[in-house]
Amino acid sequence: FELSKTIFTCDDLGKNEVIARVVDKSGNEATTKVIITIVDLTAPIAKAKNLTVDLGLDGLAKVDAKLLENGSSSGCGGFESSLNKSVFDYNDLGENEVNYIVKDDRGNLATTKVSITVRDTISPVVVSQPGKMYLNKNGRLDVGDARALVKICDDALIMKNNQPGGF
Repeated sequence: FELSKTIFTCDDLGKNEVIARVVDKSGNEATTKVIITIVDLTAPIAKAKNLTVDLGLDGLAKVDAKLLENGSSSGCGGFESSLNKSVFDYNDLGENEVNYIVKDDRGNLATTKVSITVRDTISPVVVSQPGKMYLNKNGRLDVGDARALVKICDDALIMKNNQPGGF
Protein backbone atom coordinates (compact mmCIF):
# COMPACT_ATOMS: atom_id res chain seq x y z
CA PHE A 1 0.00 0.00 0.00
CA GLU A 2 1.40 3.39 -1.03
CA LEU A 3 0.14 6.94 -1.14
CA SER A 4 1.28 9.48 -3.69
CA LYS A 5 1.78 11.95 -0.84
CA THR A 6 2.45 11.11 2.80
CA ILE A 7 3.78 14.32 4.33
CA PHE A 8 1.45 17.26 4.82
CA THR A 9 2.15 20.77 6.11
CA CYS A 10 0.21 23.94 6.86
CA ASP A 11 0.20 24.62 3.12
CA ASP A 12 -2.04 21.55 2.74
CA LEU A 13 -4.88 22.62 5.06
CA GLY A 14 -8.22 21.53 3.68
CA LYS A 15 -8.97 18.76 1.16
CA ASN A 16 -6.10 17.03 -0.60
CA GLU A 17 -6.49 14.48 -3.37
CA VAL A 18 -3.90 11.72 -3.31
CA ILE A 19 -3.55 8.45 -5.17
CA ALA A 20 -3.59 5.22 -3.18
CA ARG A 21 -1.86 2.27 -4.88
CA VAL A 22 -2.11 -1.34 -3.86
CA VAL A 23 -0.02 -4.18 -5.30
CA ASP A 24 -0.82 -7.81 -4.46
CA LYS A 25 1.63 -10.77 -4.25
CA SER A 26 1.15 -11.51 -7.92
CA GLY A 27 2.12 -7.97 -8.93
CA ASN A 28 -1.41 -6.91 -9.83
CA GLU A 29 -1.93 -3.22 -9.19
CA ALA A 30 -4.95 -1.07 -8.38
CA THR A 31 -5.22 2.67 -7.70
CA THR A 32 -7.90 4.95 -6.42
CA LYS A 33 -8.22 8.59 -5.54
CA VAL A 34 -8.41 9.33 -1.82
CA ILE A 35 -9.38 12.64 -0.24
CA ILE A 36 -7.36 13.47 2.87
CA THR A 37 -8.59 16.51 4.82
CA ILE A 38 -5.92 18.29 6.84
CA VAL A 39 -7.22 20.25 9.85
CA ASP A 40 -5.21 22.42 12.25
CA LEU A 41 -6.47 21.75 15.79
CA THR A 42 -3.29 22.89 17.46
CA ALA A 43 -3.97 25.71 19.91
CA PRO A 44 -1.83 28.80 19.49
CA ILE A 45 0.64 29.78 22.19
CA ALA A 46 -0.11 33.03 24.04
CA LYS A 47 2.88 34.98 25.34
CA ALA A 48 2.46 38.51 26.65
CA LYS A 49 4.29 41.04 28.79
CA ASN A 50 3.02 43.22 31.62
CA LEU A 51 2.29 46.87 30.93
CA THR A 52 2.01 50.16 32.81
CA VAL A 53 -0.40 52.81 31.47
CA ASP A 54 -1.29 56.34 32.54
CA LEU A 55 -4.80 57.72 32.64
CA GLY A 56 -5.46 60.40 30.02
CA LEU A 57 -7.10 63.77 30.48
CA ASP A 58 -10.45 62.05 29.96
CA GLY A 59 -9.73 59.82 32.97
CA LEU A 60 -9.33 56.72 30.80
CA ALA A 61 -6.51 54.47 29.65
CA LYS A 62 -7.22 52.38 26.55
CA VAL A 63 -4.89 49.42 25.96
CA ASP A 64 -4.32 47.81 22.57
CA ALA A 65 -3.56 44.10 23.00
CA LYS A 66 -0.74 44.39 20.44
CA LEU A 67 1.24 46.39 23.02
CA LEU A 68 1.46 43.29 25.23
CA GLU A 69 2.50 40.84 22.48
CA ASN A 70 5.67 39.00 23.45
CA GLY A 71 6.25 36.08 21.07
CA SER A 72 2.85 34.39 20.68
CA SER A 73 2.57 31.88 17.86
CA SER A 74 0.11 29.82 15.90
CA GLY A 75 0.66 26.40 14.32
CA CYS A 76 -0.62 27.34 10.87
CA GLY A 77 -1.36 30.87 9.82
CA GLY A 78 -1.85 34.08 11.70
CA PHE A 79 -3.62 35.07 14.87
CA GLU A 80 -5.41 37.96 16.51
CA SER A 81 -4.92 39.07 20.09
CA SER A 82 -7.35 40.70 22.50
CA LEU A 83 -7.87 41.44 26.19
CA ASN A 84 -10.85 40.60 28.35
CA LYS A 85 -10.59 44.21 29.64
CA SER A 86 -8.96 47.00 27.65
CA VAL A 87 -10.39 50.26 29.08
CA PHE A 88 -9.38 51.43 32.55
CA ASP A 89 -10.38 54.39 34.73
CA TYR A 90 -9.80 55.80 38.24
CA ASN A 91 -11.45 52.73 39.76
CA ASP A 92 -8.65 50.60 38.30
CA LEU A 93 -5.65 52.48 39.73
CA GLY A 94 -2.87 50.06 40.66
CA GLU A 95 -2.31 46.54 39.40
CA ASN A 96 -5.02 44.74 37.38
CA GLU A 97 -4.91 41.09 36.31
CA VAL A 98 -6.20 40.72 32.75
CA ASN A 99 -6.53 37.80 30.31
CA TYR A 100 -4.49 38.11 27.10
CA ILE A 101 -6.29 36.04 24.46
CA VAL A 102 -4.85 34.69 21.21
CA LYS A 103 -7.21 33.34 18.53
CA ASP A 104 -5.82 31.78 15.36
CA ASP A 105 -7.37 31.80 11.89
CA ARG A 106 -9.27 28.57 12.62
CA GLY A 107 -10.76 29.68 15.94
CA ASN A 108 -8.32 27.88 18.25
CA LEU A 109 -7.75 29.83 21.48
CA ALA A 110 -5.01 30.31 24.07
CA THR A 111 -4.87 32.68 27.03
CA THR A 112 -2.35 33.89 29.55
CA LYS A 113 -2.65 36.30 32.45
CA VAL A 114 -0.91 39.66 32.40
CA SER A 115 -0.66 42.56 34.80
CA ILE A 116 -1.69 46.03 33.67
CA THR A 117 -0.72 48.73 36.16
CA VAL A 118 -2.82 51.89 35.89
CA ARG A 119 -1.36 55.19 37.12
CA ASP A 120 -2.80 58.67 37.57
CA THR A 121 0.01 61.11 36.72
CA ILE A 122 -2.16 64.17 36.01
CA SER A 123 -2.13 66.92 38.61
CA PRO A 124 -5.51 67.89 40.05
CA VAL A 125 -7.20 71.05 38.77
CA VAL A 126 -7.83 73.85 41.26
CA VAL A 127 -9.60 77.12 40.42
CA SER A 128 -9.83 80.00 42.88
CA GLN A 129 -13.28 81.24 43.86
CA PRO A 130 -13.75 84.81 45.10
CA GLY A 131 -15.14 85.01 48.58
CA LYS A 132 -15.47 87.39 51.50
CA MET A 133 -14.26 86.32 54.89
CA TYR A 134 -14.29 88.34 58.05
CA LEU A 135 -11.95 88.56 60.99
CA ASN A 136 -13.38 87.53 64.33
CA LYS A 137 -13.54 89.86 67.35
CA ASN A 138 -9.91 89.02 68.14
CA GLY A 139 -8.83 90.19 64.69
CA ARG A 140 -8.16 86.71 63.46
CA LEU A 141 -9.50 84.51 60.66
CA ASP A 142 -9.05 80.75 60.75
CA VAL A 143 -9.91 79.16 57.40
CA GLY A 144 -10.77 75.59 58.35
CA ASP A 145 -12.34 74.50 55.08
CA ALA A 146 -10.55 75.59 51.90
CA ARG A 147 -13.43 74.38 49.71
CA ALA A 148 -15.07 77.77 50.17
CA LEU A 149 -12.13 79.36 48.35
CA VAL A 150 -11.42 76.91 45.55
CA LYS A 151 -13.13 74.59 43.13
CA ILE A 152 -11.29 71.29 42.72
CA CYS A 153 -11.66 68.21 40.56
CA ASP A 154 -13.73 65.32 41.92
CA ASP A 155 -10.88 63.00 42.88
CA ALA A 156 -8.69 65.59 44.68
CA LEU A 157 -8.24 65.45 48.42
CA ILE A 158 -8.04 68.53 50.61
CA MET A 159 -5.15 68.17 53.00
CA LYS A 160 -5.52 70.14 56.21
CA ASN A 161 -2.38 71.64 57.65
CA ASN A 162 -2.65 72.11 61.41
CA GLN A 163 0.34 74.45 61.46
CA PRO A 164 -0.49 78.16 61.64
CA GLY A 165 0.37 80.17 58.57
CA GLY A 166 -0.37 77.68 55.75
CA PHE A 167 2.11 75.54 53.84
